[in-house]
Amino acid sequence: MNRRDTFLAVLALAAVSLAAMAQPVAGVPRVGFLANGSAKASPSVDAFRKGLRDLGYIEGENIALEIRWAAGRFESMPELALELVRWRPDLLVAVVPQGLRAVRAATKSIPVVVIACDPAESVVENIARPSGNITGVTCMASDLTPKRLQLLKEAAPKIHRVAVLYNSFDPNKAEEVRQMHDVARTLGLSLLPVEIRDAGAIESALAGAVRARADALLVLNDPLLYQARRSIVELAAKHRLPATYAFREYVEAGGLMSYGTMQNDLFRRAASHVSKVLKGAKPAELPVEQATLFELVVNLKTARAMGLAISPTFLMRADSVIE
Repeated sequence: MNRRDTFLAVLALAAVSLAAMAQPVAGVPRVGFLANGSAKASPSVDAFRKGLRDLGYIEGENIALEIRWAAGRFESMPELALELVRWRPDLLVAVVPQGLRAVRAATKSIPVVVIACDPAESVVENIARPSGNITGVTCMASDLTPKRLQLLKEAAPKIHRVAVLYNSFDPNKAEEVRQMHDVARTLGLSLLPVEIRDAGAIESALAGAVRARADALLVLNDPLLYQARRSIVELAAKHRLPATYAFREYVEAGGLMSYGTMQNDLFRRAASHVSKVLKGAKPAELPVEQATLFELVVNLKTARAMGLAISPTFLMRADSVIE
């Protein structure tokens, strides 16, 4: 065999090997995953994979995992969901409300495990006994909003008017803001609702809130805002607004503080639901689990940059302090 023949034979062998790697092992369960982020940085999806490994599922050996990344482009989710359905998975995992809506439109028969931060009742009609093909886990982000506002007042006691940034595309958020007014009054605060529908409007919206004398910021949980968290954090710093968020990723990006669910734990728990369904459990008989682990995270470096002196007592209550 000459060099040319040898080279072509090696290429052919490599192509066969790559093709084999691209195909799931015959007979193993297939799990389609519709993710909001990107493959470059997704600790939550990594946590889901770890949850599967802890339960004995090894990708490429006894489970096939196919992920479609929306990278913040929610309008792409319906087509991505259809792609996953055409792959003929045994189960689908959907993240964020937009992902759930896309998957619901794509299939009524494939079991679905949803990872959501909407109220559990908006995911299924009965959280104890879901109907149809959907079950999952929820982070209760909206239930924690009053506590988030209380903690912001404790950390920055001189604040008076709090801008509440939310995505008005989600009808649940307007109701959440309405319910917050009574809580604010008990804390001696007034709220300034700030509606946006796309990330490009955030800068002007916050500038308008500052002109309206807002001196603090509360960011409601929403996938669009989460994707824009770095910009929001930078704008809060620019306007010197003490701000509180639903997830620690905001604080790791430079935000002042967060109180909310440990997202990685939520994704690990979703892996347990996946395992149960793959072993024969029906989604309709699996209660939607609500989060039980919450954390208070404070960025002391950001507080100092704002000239905010957070009390040692408050810092002692924090689960994590970034210095």
